[in-house]
Amino acid sequence: MNLEKDLRNRYNLVIQEMEEELDRFCSEFIDNFHDIYLFLEKDEVDKLHMAYATSIPSEDISPLNQAKKIISCISGITADQVDTVDRSIIKLKDQQSNRIKMGYKLLNQAMASFSKREIDKGRLIRPGSLQRIAKSIDPSIKLDKDVEELIMQESEAFVDAIIKQASLLSAFRGSETVEICDFQIILESKYDIKVAWQETDPSDENKHSKNRSIQFKSSECFPEPSTLSLHQKRIASIFASSKDDKVQTEKGEKTKLF
Repeated sequence: MNLEKDLRNRYNLVIQEMEEELDRFCSEFIDNFHDIYLFLEKDEVDKLHMAYATSIPSEDISPLNQAKKIISCISGITADQVDTVDRSIIKLKDQQSNRIKMGYKLLNQAMASFSKREIDKGRLIRPGSLQRIAKSIDPSIKLDKDVEELIMQESEAFVDAIIKQASLLSAFRGSETVEICDFQIILESKYDIKVAWQETDPSDENKHSKNRSIQFKSSECFPEPSTLSLHQKRIASIFASSKDDKVQTEKGEKTKLF
């Protein structure tokens, strides 16, 4: 009688551990996909269903239910049978743990797939775009995935830097709107990139767009000197002098050629 009581107490602790392990999985399963289930793609939903079916099988094959059945039938158990029952209970506990591990693996795969799609939606360059550009140059070219990812990251970092600097320049001149001249100054002064802007001339009879390079004038973006503070005047003069120096340098180089 004491043997049966001790076994029941021990096996009930194992059952409790199995139930807690299963509850943790169910909670994580629900927490991760409760709000995004409707936005998942078919393969992600399939992985979810497989994860659930693997970790929480039907009652007739559930390791937890099988362990409970064994424990309910240990009345009149003898000392010779204890080892056999112990091995059966431990085997069922391991089976459940392995099932839940597989469930977590499928769960994480579905979540990783969804997260990647959400990140890709907000990217300036979508995955696959660079491959298409490369193949348009040479059909035999194939970019390595790491190279493709690096180019996308560097491109986004470059655009972020340009936008931030142009925004600061716009704020400096007292405007709430970032204009093309802000980008021109940053691109030409810091990156030596000249911007050609496509602009539609409403007075054009044919109403076709004209491709021309906008001639930047400081007065278009900056207020008159009389309205500038001393600090702003200095900054404006630095921009003007750097542009003049660049023009003089270019003229000097051309003179040396002749």
